[in-house]
Amino acid sequence: MQPGTHFAFGDHEEHGFVASFTAALPLHLAHRHLEIAEFEPVIGEPGLYRLSEPERDGVRRARQAVHDLRRLGYTVQADIRLNPALSDNPPRPDRPRGLQERRSRLAQAAAGRTARRTTQPTTSSPARPIPPKPTYAPTAHLTAAASGQSRRHVNSPGPETPLPTASALASKARVFRLRMTVINCEADIALDMTRHCHGHTLHTDASAAARAHRDKAALEAYATHLVPHAEALLDAARLALDELPPARHLADWRAVLDGLASSAAEIRRALDRPAAPGSPAERAQHASLWPHLTAWADHSPIASNLADQNHRAPLTDKEQQMWTDRAQAAQRRGALELTSRGTPPTDSRSPSPTWSRTTTPQWSRSAATRTYRAGR
Repeated sequence: MQPGTHFAFGDHEEHGFVASFTAALPLHLAHRHLEIAEFEPVIGEPGLYRLSEPERDGVRRARQAVHDLRRLGYTVQADIRLNPALSDNPPRPDRPRGLQERRSRLAQAAAGRTARRTTQPTTSSPARPIPPKPTYAPTAHLTAAASGQSRRHVNSPGPETPLPTASALASKARVFRLRMTVINCEADIALDMTRHCHGHTLHTDASAAARAHRDKAALEAYATHLVPHAEALLDAARLALDELPPARHLADWRAVLDGLASSAAEIRRALDRPAAPGSPAERAQHASLWPHLTAWADHSPIASNLADQNHRAPLTDKEQQMWTDRAQAAQRRGALELTSRGTPPTDSRSPSPTWSRTTTPQWSRSAATRTYRAGR
């Protein structure tokens, strides 16, 4: 297997189309990507995944998985008939002017994102609130500090500086996700210019330069927006998660937070020991961090929503009635998991839950909302 490979795809006599990953990729990220591509773990063979229902257009689905992982920036080794760049019939049909239309659409999306970032938002637009300005000025640099002081102390607020609120932490994560969207669009446009219509790379040097620019820009975005706040955001999310009533989905949320913490530690370790600027070692270091950066871009909304859910205003009478109607409808179709923090109501005429300010049991807005959403 070539060095730097993240995934490997091939045929197996017993399991059909299989995939595996190397130690260059964290376990939780590899499992997530293969699960999205409809690959499932093989019992008794750790690290090996097989395509579910291979008889259902298995070749095309396996080729599509190879294609999608490469578009995400991963290095994928595949057999000839599963490699879209080496065999006929690419995973996507060759439509007339399809590539040109896609490039135009990506360019418009990137230009729109850039224009919104450079334009000063107005208070009349309710789409996205302006995040509150922090009382401290965090700084983040990709080069080592001259005094040898640890980066944790350089980027973190002082002991006497008040920590940002949960809403401010969620806003920082949201800004990072928007920046990653722009970076992905710009990288897709640059990489498309290096390929022909079937997806095969024609200009390898230009493709490598585009990926290096993408990796560096993503790391700079993380260092600017999330390095001073990642640990505080995860702590606030875990605290909110501990206050929720027991439910089936809480273990999965906790696993997501643990995965984000692992990725944050890897990024922090690389920022504390940066490679020489412009060297091949720096490119390799930035490329190894790309999976962790995309994990934060994909999964940080879970941490943001958990951290921000306990800081909302109480329910109004109209909202209480709306959520009561939704919960009763979900309970009738068996899609609601009932949990409470008090004594169950004794009135047999009111078996359904109601959201009220004074009645018992007291239902928390965050717990009720989260439990309802999980059961939909």
